[in-house]
Amino acid sequence: MDKKIKKMMIGLFLILLILVIVVVIILQNQKVDSKAVKQDLSYINNNEWNDEIHPDGMPKLVSLYRGKLTAQNMGKSMYYFATDVLPTYYDELKDAKDEKILSFYNTNAKLIAKQTGIENEQDFETLIENIQKLNAEHLVFESFRIDKDKIEPSSKSTKAVLYIAYQGNSEIGFNVKIYSALRNEISSLVYSVMK
Repeated sequence: MDKKIKKMMIGLFLILLILVIVVVIILQNQKVDSKAVKQDLSYINNNEWNDEIHPDGMPKLVSLYRGKLTAQNMGKSMYYFATDVLPTYYDELKDAKDEKILSFYNTNAKLIAKQTGIENEQDFETLIENIQKLNAEHLVFESFRIDKDKIEPSSKSTKAVLYIAYQGNSEIGFNVKIYSALRNEISSLVYSVMK
């Protein structure tokens, strides 16, 4: 009887150990930390400034923009998108196929909305497919600019085109929709792939 109990205890211990390992692996694969993203969005939405750079063409965008966001809000969002968000997505998904991209989106949908304003699978998948065309081990930010000739102001939102250059790659372009009011739970700037 003692041997059977010992075998059962060892079996239960092994099952628990396997479960703990699986949970740790799942948690490690979820690299996007919701608390950090919430802090980043809070920082973007205030007027504090920590030496981020504005994209070239920012003065023209600010002069045409009809809304309540400040140059700091817009500039920090674009800087964060170019230097943190896209490189993170690239590292995580540069070789991923549709199934892994959709799984990543479904696991991180709220965080993706906070970072990019994207609120559906298709737009996120298109964004990832676009950055997968870049060629690098890791994306190293070089510069970014707003196309001064493609700014379309309106009372609800202003549209612009943001070009980002990463080391060893040609510029990559994104449509940016800038809402007229500050949104606290989701990015006030929505980034999408140019078509």
